[in-house]
Amino acid sequence: MTKIKADAPIVADFTRRFGKTINFGVPSWVAVQAIAMSISKSCADGKVSRAEVLKNMKSVTMGHSLLGKPVSFLKTGDVKGGISFSIFQIQEDHSYKLVQAG
Repeated sequence: MTKIKADAPIVADFTRRFGKTINFGVPSWVAVQAIAMSISKSCADGKVSRAEVLKNMKSVTMGHSLLGKPVSFLKTGDVKGGISFSIFQIQEDHSYKLVQAG
């Protein structure tokens, strides 16, 4: 995100207020939040298993998220509506390869 020109004002404001960071924070936070919601639902009967957590992930719904949009999942496990950020892979020559456009 720090290399995307359109995001420059957001990155500059964040860096001014909080210092440098990496781009994995927000997507990681939302992923952990979804897992925690699934675990909580799975523990409702007093017991939990990995299979139950995986099954309940499909019913996780967040009306609002740090990604700036609602989050829910398809039966396949993919995020409904796709993701709204790009994923890049760092190459051996330190260049960035776009893996998934947001």
